[in-house]
Amino acid sequence: MECVDCGSAETTERRDRMAQGYRRFRCNSCGRGFNERRSGLLNRAQYPSDVISRGAVALTLPPDLAGFRGDIPPPRHRVQPGGGLRADGTFQGSVDYLHAFNQNRVGENETPTKGYDLVNARIGYTARLDDVRTANFSVVGTNLLDSDIRNVASFKKDEVLLPGRTVRLLATLTF
Repeated sequence: MECVDCGSAETTERRDRMAQGYRRFRCNSCGRGFNERRSGLLNRAQYPSDVISRGAVALTLPPDLAGFRGDIPPPRHRVQPGGGLRADGTFQGSVDYLHAFNQNRVGENETPTKGYDLVNARIGYTARLDDVRTANFSVVGTNLLDSDIRNVASFKKDEVLLPGRTVRLLATLTF
């Protein structure tokens, strides 16, 4: 194993282990000690890295923040980061946040639209019933901040709001 500090391959495994059971090493070149988790981001995590690495963590950015390279540039009037977590193929979760700025640049016969913040979240559990069948149970929440959201492109936007806070319980069976 290479040293996390100097990169030397001249390391010695120590006989003792960490409380979590991870092997410990000492670099023969610089004298630094480290464990098999390489003192990385997950070094102090409560769960072992092999358990965490069986899942997936994602951060989503809209095209305007992620360096859009298409023919038509996307609008620059919103910020929309999000993220998700999947562990062992059984638990899934995601949270998305959108901040829409005030739309004050309007054309003839249009009215400005007030900005808003939108938070959506989802958490789910998938159970494998046998080799073919699975059951998925989810809770999905949209507009969790109960913001007043208006569709900028609608002719009725000043009269009709988009749906407020909504929480749904879902169950699906795949067979």
